[in-house]
Amino acid sequence: MMTIGHTSTTMVRVGVCLILVLSGAALPSLGCYSAGMYRGDGRLTDHGWLAREPRYIITFPEVVVTESREYVYTFTGAPSRPMIFYLQITNGHRNDTFSNAEWDDVKLTLENAHVVVTAEVVDAAGGSVCKAEGQLPGGWKGIFGWVSSTDKDCTFYQDACFDIRLSSSVTYQLRIRVESVGASSSVTAVPYLKGGGVDWL
Repeated sequence: MMTIGHTSTTMVRVGVCLILVLSGAALPSLGCYSAGMYRGDGRLTDHGWLAREPRYIITFPEVVVTESREYVYTFTGAPSRPMIFYLQITNGHRNDTFSNAEWDDVKLTLENAHVVVTAEVVDAAGGSVCKAEGQLPGGWKGIFGWVSSTDKDCTFYQDACFDIRLSSSVTYQLRIRVESVGASSSVTAVPYLKGGGVDWL
C-alpha cells in the first residue's frame, strides 16, 4: 500500500508528465514516459497510469517452439520500469486457452521433442541484460491462469529474466533460440515483456 507522501509525490509527477506529454516535450531524463517513444519489433500496450500491474505489455511476434530456429527482435523506447519476460503458449487455440486434456497433449509434444528455449535481452553494446534458458516446460516456471471453469492459459517465465531494468534511450535485442528434435506437431508461443503499474509511477 502506498503512503500518503508517496501518493502526493506520485500525483505531482503524473501532473508534470501529463503537461510535458501534451506539450510534446516528454523527456525520459525527467522521469516521464510516453508509449509513443516505443519503436521497433513488437507492439507496446499502455493500460494507463492508474492500471494495476502490469501497466506496460510489449507483445512480440509469435515463435514456433517445436522447430529449431533463432528469432531476433530489435526495439527501443521501452518503459524504464521493472519488466518480466514471459512466454505464453498459443498454438492457435481459441483465446490462447487450453482445457486440461489439450494442455496434456501439448506438454507431451514438447517433452517428446526435448524442446529447449533460450531467451536473452541484449543491449546495443552487446551486453546481456538477462538470459533465461531451459527445457520447455520443465525448465521454466509455469503460470496457469484459469479463464473459465474448463480453460486456462499457459505462461512460463524464469527468475533470470524477472525484474528486468531497461532504459527508454537504449536499443535492445530480444534473442530467442529454440532447439527441438522431431516434434510430432507444431506448437507456437508469444513472447512478452510486462511490467509497471500504479505502484511504480
